[in-house]
Amino acid sequence: MVVGASPGNAEPPPPVDGDVKPPLRATFDSSRGAMLRLVLAVVGVIGAIAFAHWITLPEVSFCTFQIATGRPCPGCGMTRSVVNLAQGSVLSSLRFHPLGVVMVGGLLAGLYGALMGVLRGHDPVWDFLERRGHWIATGFILALLVVWIVRAYVVPDWSPDPIREGAGWHTLLSPFF
Repeated sequence: MVVGASPGNAEPPPPVDGDVKPPLRATFDSSRGAMLRLVLAVVGVIGAIAFAHWITLPEVSFCTFQIATGRPCPGCGMTRSVVNLAQGSVLSSLRFHPLGVVMVGGLLAGLYGALMGVLRGHDPVWDFLERRGHWIATGFILALLVVWIVRAYVVPDWSPDPIREGAGWHTLLSPFF
C-alpha cells in the first residue's frame, strides 16, 4: 500500500517480470455475457417469427452477385429458408437453402447455452465453441461452398431464383468496351 493512501483506494503493485496475467476467460463475467446472449437470441427469435408472419418478401432480387453474374450467390435463399422454417414449412425451407435449417439449429443451441449460462452459471455451448468453434465455422463455410457449386452449376433447377444464361460481367461491362 502507498504511504498515506487509505485502504479503499489502494493501488495494486506494478507487475513484475514473470507475473502471469489471468486468461481472458477468467476475467470475463460469464453470467453477464450469457444474459446478453440470451436477450439477443430471444429478440432474434421473436424478430424472425414476426418477420415471417407479417412481412412478405419481394420477388425482386437485391443480390448484386446474382444481378451481375446471373447465378445465385452462396447465401442466396438463406433468408427465405429461415422465413419458411419460421412459418413451419420445413421442405420449402430446405428447397430455398438447406443450410438455413442448420443456421436456425445453431441459433437454438446458442439460446439453450445462454439460458443454461444464466440459470446455472455454466454455458455448455460456449465451452464447446471454445474448443471446436473453428472446426464448426470451417465446416459451415465448406458446406456453403459445396451447396453453392451444386445449385449454381450442377443442378441449376435447385437454385432459389432462375439462372439467367448469358448474364455476367461481360454483359454488364459491354457498353464500356
